[in-house]
Amino acid sequence: MNCSLSDQEVYCFLGILILSGYAPLPRRRRYWESNEDTHNILVVKSRYFHVADNTALPENDKMAKVRPLIDMLNAKFLQYAPIEKQISIDESMVPY
Repeated sequence: MNCSLSDQEVYCFLGILILSGYAPLPRRRRYWESNEDTHNILVVKSRYFHVADNTALPENDKMAKVRPLIDMLNAKFLQYAPIEKQISIDESMVPY
């Protein structure tokens, strides 16, 4: 099986990972119960998807394997959706 990913496949893969966090299920397999082929492809792709060099991971950072991705996403989120001083999810949370 070919494990190389195009740019579009990486975007889709990351989108699936992010969106699956909004509707958590007990097991990852449950997202694709109705489509076994999709499940098999995503399992293989996720097995070989790395964003950091495993040979040079700092021992004190539990998120070291995904730190480059987190840093890149945080920079992009700030670039396209800058944080204001106060973000009000509900009017009652921030006094006027």
